[in-house]
Amino acid sequence: MFKFSILYFSLLIIIIISIGSMLYIHASSSTNNSTILKNGRINSIVLDLPQWGTFDVKNISKFLLSGDWNMSFSNEIPINFIANFSMVSVKGENLHNHQFINFEMKNDTFRNIPILSDRNVTVSGTMDITTNGDIKWNKIRTNISLYNDSTIVIDFDPNAFIGQPIYGIVE
Repeated sequence: MFKFSILYFSLLIIIIISIGSMLYIHASSSTNNSTILKNGRINSIVLDLPQWGTFDVKNISKFLLSGDWNMSFSNEIPINFIANFSMVSVKGENLHNHQFINFEMKNDTFRNIPILSDRNVTVSGTMDITTNGDIKWNKIRTNISLYNDSTIVIDFDPNAFIGQPIYGIVE
């Protein structure tokens, strides 16, 4: 569960985001700096698709994903993205937790475009992915898209992690 604290000290803004035992801090002191926080829920299903051949969708494993995500923007540029969610088979087996951490945006993937409710925003970069607190995938190429301030799509390098996008909502 995410816990947010925003502290104002004169012109210094400190944002503290806590996920379980992990703590992320962002501080800003520029008077021209506007920080926007976007957050929401991950609500997705992932299919354990075979690498090749034909398959019957009724007979493949399916996993439910549920959790929270947060993205902060400073002067309209994404500065941080984190997510924490649980993943479990639809039969209630193999319950585990994933976190997306250490997001690093590619410098050429985002222009200084205002984050408006009717604007679609996509950023590309890399991030680390944990399973039950241990980093299992390092610097995975990732695209994060916000659509109409309503939905989020987190899409990965097809050869890494689950090979399928993760979907959610913006709150």
